Amino acid sequence: MNNVNLYWLILVGSGTVLLLLGAVIGAISLGNKKIVSLSAEHQEQLEKSEARFQRLIENSPVPIAVTNLQGFLYANPAFAKILGVEKPDQMLGRSIGDFMHPDYRQIELNRIERVVNNRITAGLLEQKLIRCDGVELDVKTMDSPIIFAGQPAAQITFQDITTSKQIQHLLEKNQRDLETEIRESTKELYLANQNLKHEIGQRVLIEEILSTSEKHFRSLIENNLDLIAIVNREGRLAYVNPMVKIMLGYDGKDVLGAGVYDYISPEDMPEVKKIFGEVTSRVGEVRCADFRIRHKNGSYLTIEALARNMLDLPAINGIMITVKDVTEKRKAQRQIEYLSFYDRLTGLHNRAFFEEEILRIDTNRHLPITLIVADINGLKLVNDAFGHIEGDELLNRMAQVLKLCCRREDIIARWGGDEFALLLLNTPSYKADELCLRINQLCQEKVKGPVPLSLAVGHATKKKMEQNIKDILKEAEENMYRSKMMASKKVRTDIMTHLLELYYQKGYRTRGQVKILQGLAQEIASARGLTPPETSKLQQVLEYCDIGNIAIEQSLFKKKDQLTSGEWKAMHRHPEIGYHIVQNTPETADLAEPILAHHEWWDGSGYPRNLRGEDIPLYARIVSILNAYDALTQKRPYRKAVKPEQAIKEIKRCAGTQFDPFLVEVLVEVMAQQELL
Repeated sequence: MNNVNLYWLILVGSGTVLLLLGAVIGAISLGNKKIVSLSAEHQEQLEKSEARFQRLIENSPVPIAVTNLQGFLYANPAFAKILGVEKPDQMLGRSIGDFMHPDYRQIELNRIERVVNNRITAGLLEQKLIRCDGVELDVKTMDSPIIFAGQPAAQITFQDITTSKQIQHLLEKNQRDLETEIRESTKELYLANQNLKHEIGQRVLIEEILSTSEKHFRSLIENNLDLIAIVNREGRLAYVNPMVKIMLGYDGKDVLGAGVYDYISPEDMPEVKKIFGEVTSRVGEVRCADFRIRHKNGSYLTIEALARNMLDLPAINGIMITVKDVTEKRKAQRQIEYLSFYDRLTGLHNRAFFEEEILRIDTNRHLPITLIVADINGLKLVNDAFGHIEGDELLNRMAQVLKLCCRREDIIARWGGDEFALLLLNTPSYKADELCLRINQLCQEKVKGPVPLSLAVGHATKKKMEQNIKDILKEAEENMYRSKMMASKKVRTDIMTHLLELYYQKGYRTRGQVKILQGLAQEIASARGLTPPETSKLQQVLEYCDIGNIAIEQSLFKKKDQLTSGEWKAMHRHPEIGYHIVQNTPETADLAEPILAHHEWWDGSGYPRNLRGEDIPLYARIVSILNAYDALTQKRPYRKAVKPEQAIKEIKRCAGTQFDPFLVEVLVEVMAQQELL
C-alpha cells in the first residue's frame, strides 16, 4: 500500500506556538471499507498547505517542539538553538528532562504527562533550562495537548526571559510583576479516526483535514502571548490577533484596514518608515526596532517590533510583525543608565561620568582646561550631631550653590562623600579664581542650616597638550587639601561660633545667664583648688554643655504639658549631640567627656551611661549642680522661678542622690560668702 505522509506545520509569532498536526492520507483501510485515493486536485491543495506552513514553522524565531512520553517527535531550528543543539534532528527521541534544571525536571515531566494523558493545557510557568554547553536559561514554558501523526502528544513552547530576569534583579526598590496569564485555552481538536469509518467518505475526510489545519493555525495565533499583525504592501493592517485588545485597547475589527503609521508616535515615524521600506524591499528580510505606539486611551507604549517579509507566501502575502510591550523594561534600563552616571542624592554627575568626561574632552580645541576640586566643610559634624538627613540637605544646598555659580556648559560632579569636582573648558586660571570667589560669596549668603556653607577649594589648569590631564586633576586635589589645611582652624572656629550663636538665638540660655554661672563656677573652682587653665576649661564646659539642644525639636522646650516618654527620650539625646559637636573640633575636643556626663547622677541613675560617684568627671559634677541652680531660678513654661534660697534648699535635698554632696556644700559656702542666700 502506497502511503503519503502529510505534516501540518507550526506558525508562530514570538512567544506562542501554532502547531498543525500530521495525518496520513492515501489509501486507508477503515474496517471492511476502503476509501479511494485522493484526487489530484485535493492532493495539490494539501501539498501547497503543507509547503506554506512548513516554511512558516522553520522560519519561526520561537522555540517549538512536539513530544510524547517517550521523547521528542519534532523540534524546529529555534528550539534546537535555544538548547544548544546543532541540528533539530538530533533532538528526536531525547526527553525534555535532559535539558531541564534539576529543580524543574520532574515538574516539567509531570506537566507533559498530564497534557498527554488528560488532554489539558499546562499554562505558563517560569522554569530553568540547562543548555548543552551548561549555560542556564530562564524561560516561560507552555504545554498544550495535540494529536500528532494520529497519537496524543504535547506541544512545548519556550519564551526566553533570561534578560528580563537579569534586569529585574538589578532594580531591588523598582521591581515589577512580569507574570502574564493566558486567558484563553486552546480548543481541543478531535480528528476523525475509527468513528469516521461509518460516517464519512473521501470528500468529508479531505474537508476535515483542511478544516483542522485552519483551526490549529487560527487558535495558536490568536492565543499568542504577543501582538501579531500582518501588514500589506501599502502599510495597512490585514490581520491582528486578539492581543491588540489587551495590549493597546483596540478591538481587532476596528483597526483592520487602518494604516499602521496612524498609531506610531510622530517622533518615531521617520525611522519606522525607513525600516518598513527596508523590510518590504526584499523577501525574507527581518528587522527589529523599538518605537512608541499609541494606546486607545491616548498614552504611548514603548514596543519592540520584529518584522519579517512574507510576501512570497500566498497564505500570508504581507509583512508579519510580532510586537512586545517593553515599556517597563526600557524604563528600567534608562534608570540603570541614569544611576550609572548621576549622583542619586544631588542630581549632579557622579565620579564615574566625570572621569570618563575629562578623558573625552582632553583635546586641543578645549584648552585651557581647568579642573576644580572642592571639599565641603563641616559635613562630618552635621552627620554626627544632627543626623544624615541634615547632612544630605547640606550636600544638596552646596550642589545648588555650584549650579548657580557655574555656566551651563560647565560639568559639575559629586566626586566623593563630601567632595565636588568641576570641569571648565576653555577657561584660564584667573577665571577659575573668579568662580571660586563667587562660590564663597554665595555660600556666605546661604546661611540656612545648622552650619554655614563653606568649601575648601583647589584648582589647576591644563594649558598645553603635553600636560597629562590626570596630573592636572591630582594637582587640583593637592591644592584643595593645602587650602583646607591652611584655613581649617578658622573654618572650625567659624562653625563653632555659628553654632553657639544659634544656641543663644533659640533662647535656650542668655549670655548674661552664662556669665553669672561662670562666675559661680570660678568661685567653686577656687574653693576646690583648680588651676587657672582648669578653671577656664570648666567655664568652657559650662558654656557648651547644652549646645546639643540646637538639634532637638524647639517646641519641646516650650511645652507646658508633661512630656511623653518619646519626647523625654529625644530631650535626653542632647548630651550625646553636644559631645559629637565639640569632639569634631580639636580646640574643644577635651570638653567632650564632661559634656557627655553632665546629666549623670551621683547614685548612678542618670544618663546616658549611668555613671556614679567619682566616675563622673569633676567638671560634669560641677556643671550639673550649676545647671540645676539656673533651671530652678529661671522661669519655665511649666512652672515659675524660685528664689535662690529655695533653689539651694532643693539642691541640698538631692545631695547624695543627684549631686556630689561635697560640691553641694562648696556651692552653699560660695553663695553665703557672696550674700546670695
